[in-house]
Amino acid sequence: MISLYIKIMLDKSVVINVYTPLLIGSIIYILFRGDSIFVKSWLDLKNHTIQSIKLPSWMIYSFQDGLWAYSFVSAMNLLWKNSKHIYLWLFISIILIFGHEVGQGAGIIHGTFDLVDIFFYCLGVILSLLFTSKKSNYETTFSIL
Repeated sequence: MISLYIKIMLDKSVVINVYTPLLIGSIIYILFRGDSIFVKSWLDLKNHTIQSIKLPSWMIYSFQDGLWAYSFVSAMNLLWKNSKHIYLWLFISIILIFGHEVGQGAGIIHGTFDLVDIFFYCLGVILSLLFTSKKSNYETTFSIL
């Protein structure tokens, strides 16, 4: 079971569709956002914002949201695609992604509701489903439900 888990986590499609967008989104978030984000204080990176490279505001504030949505849905799809509960896990993923933004709009979750974020969430979810929906090479025996 552990060797199957390691095989899946190091699979090329997982590296490309889960780790890479997560890494790119994290780099954009940490290096191009202001010093007010909590991650910079955790990593002791105050005053390490890249200001010499000018990125469009949608890339600094919304693009990484789409990358994270792509990564999250890809992880669920790649991990559970051979399960009879795949649609439940994808539904939960999508509810969490969009629920976060709706929660911001309702004032329940800290942050600012933004339609551009919703656009990039949609783009990330759709592209993830297009690129990661073929049948997996692994017969997973994970059973949570």
